Amino acid sequence: MIGDENRQRLEERYRQAFRGHPQNFELHFMTPSGETYFEFHLNPILLAGGVIDEVSGIARNITNRRRAEIATRQSEEKFRGIFENLQDIYARVDRQGRVTMISPSVFKRMGYTPEEVLGQEITKFFIDENAIRHAMFKLGRNRSLRNFEASMRRKDGSERQYMFNMLMLNDDPGSNSVVAVLARDITELKKQSAELVKAKDEAERSLKVKEQFLANMSHEIRTPMNGIIGMIDLLNDTQLDEEQRSYVKTVKRSSETLLNILNDILDLSKIEAGKMVLHESPVAFKEIFEKLIALFGQQANSKNNDLTYHLGPDLPTFVIADQTRLLQILSNLTSNAIKFTEQGTIRVEASLISKRGKFNRIRVAVIDSGIGISPQNINLLFNSFSQVDTSSRKSFGGTGLGLAISKELAHLMKGEVGVESTVGMGSTFWFTIELKETAISPTQQTTEVAEIALANFFSTYHPNVLLVDDNAVNRKVASEILRKSGCIVTTADSGPAAIREVEMRETAENKEEYKGFDVIFMDIQMPDMDGVETTRRLRTQFGKNLPTIVAMTAYSMKEDRERFISQGLDDYIAKPIRAQSLVAKVKELTDANRAKHAPVSPSSPTPKPVVKEIEPALPIIDADIVGQLRDIGGQDLVDSIMEEFVTEATDLVNGSLSAYSLGDIPTVKSHLHTLKGSAGTIGVSRVADIARTAEGKLKVNDTSGLADALQALEQAFEEFLAEWKK
Repeated sequence: MIGDENRQRLEERYRQAFRGHPQNFELHFMTPSGETYFEFHLNPILLAGGVIDEVSGIARNITNRRRAEIATRQSEEKFRGIFENLQDIYARVDRQGRVTMISPSVFKRMGYTPEEVLGQEITKFFIDENAIRHAMFKLGRNRSLRNFEASMRRKDGSERQYMFNMLMLNDDPGSNSVVAVLARDITELKKQSAELVKAKDEAERSLKVKEQFLANMSHEIRTPMNGIIGMIDLLNDTQLDEEQRSYVKTVKRSSETLLNILNDILDLSKIEAGKMVLHESPVAFKEIFEKLIALFGQQANSKNNDLTYHLGPDLPTFVIADQTRLLQILSNLTSNAIKFTEQGTIRVEASLISKRGKFNRIRVAVIDSGIGISPQNINLLFNSFSQVDTSSRKSFGGTGLGLAISKELAHLMKGEVGVESTVGMGSTFWFTIELKETAISPTQQTTEVAEIALANFFSTYHPNVLLVDDNAVNRKVASEILRKSGCIVTTADSGPAAIREVEMRETAENKEEYKGFDVIFMDIQMPDMDGVETTRRLRTQFGKNLPTIVAMTAYSMKEDRERFISQGLDDYIAKPIRAQSLVAKVKELTDANRAKHAPVSPSSPTPKPVVKEIEPALPIIDADIVGQLRDIGGQDLVDSIMEEFVTEATDLVNGSLSAYSLGDIPTVKSHLHTLKGSAGTIGVSRVADIARTAEGKLKVNDTSGLADALQALEQAFEEFLAEWKK
């Protein structure tokens, strides 16, 4: 096992021992378990007369000790390699603050050789000696100090900034070092950080200046422009000869063009600042295109163009969309097509690309037979303030903003834009959008609160609803609303409880007695297992057998709704829950499900909802909605909500009147939208109704009667204040 070479060495050692020379040596050889080390001691045994008769031998296995020594040596060599090639400075300091060890990198970083630093007090290298003394005091108290920053002076006198990490070492009696220090040069990093902060501050200041300038410009230009346009309209109604009427029309067209340019600039600025918000509501999809033809039909005819639209047969009838912004994209593309086409055709086509549940991805194309665009000019089209024809003799005007704005608006609607063109043969400008299909028409939406009578709403069929919410008050309010309307309601206070309820129905032997759910309303924020995780587990367990799952949550941002849909939920309803909205959602979903599965038979007519007549005069305060709030949180909650509404609504009503006097219609529209929502939520019915009607007209750019509507709004708000103070 020990091998021939080791055998010869061992025999030679024995011969030396028999000659009277004690032997101490090591041998190592390979065994099945690896390399093995033995330590040998051979001592001669002397008889009387000095004769050596025997040799005593001791062999000890020292494999573990030798392996430890080898590992230690290798570790030391590895550490030495790291130490000598370290880019940061590593040092050790004793109790008196003197440097006992320093890495060679100190020469590169500080200009000192290690010999010049060893034995020196560490404080002499710092700009602020008190800072390092204070750091050492904290180190002694906490045993470690992380990310401490201080400035040090190089040998050439220059100043550098360092970040230090320090650690108290175990106080070995044989070691003078008590502190380990690692120092990293962060001078360049600090400079870059300062430059970034400076650039950020300058950008923010520039953005604020830009926003302020645009706001001032909006008010300063809109006020006289609206006065000019208004007076032109009055002048146009007076007795004028043909020459005068021609001048008036020219002035009016110029004024409207200037106002359109201003709107383009403000829209782009709002988009760039991330402040453009879509105001979505149910819309008849076909109606958007009919309005487009009405807007541009005369303009197309004046250039002998044929303007038509064509809708795909599989497109939804009603969608949730921002009609104004969608019409704005179409208007920009159609206006461009008419501008560059004479005695030709402009065809607007809409087709369905794909469908995912209620979400429809739609492509809209505006196809013209105009002059076309060269490949090198196509890349300029969607850039802000850029135009294809920039010569001093250009034939076509505009700001160069229309297509840039259309591109950003399409992105807001989860789509994109593009163009295909051939010079002399025309162009196709297209965009894609994603719109949610709805069963509620625009007319149904505006009268939804007044139309639905909750009591026994579901009189001919009774939807089976699972309501999941960890809040007892929320469960009580929603379940009472649903039960009153005629639903069969089961509640669950957690995700696991909801899963158990679904399991019981899916595994029930007698399905006639134990009916499955038609709809599941799922709260999102729940402890232990939230609504998203609960939905995921239900889908894993039951797959396609699950009914529609509706997220029911206080989250209300557009991106939150999209996130819930992408995470597996089918629909969304926002808190605080409105009774009419909740019942309408159940009706929408169950009607669709029943229509899908019900057999065609004359004996099973579609159930008709109970409808009540709209009152000729809405109440100042809707007692039912206030009562619902009172049921949820008592009179204290009602008082608190009303006080907040009074403060907010006062600013909105006064702000609307002030904005109207300045001709700032977008601000009026924004205030009306906010007022409509907040007043409707808490039951201030007349204020909500006036705001809703006025905003609806502004969405189609109809400002007729706006002054009267704002006066009625002010009066309705004063009536509310008087009623509430009673």
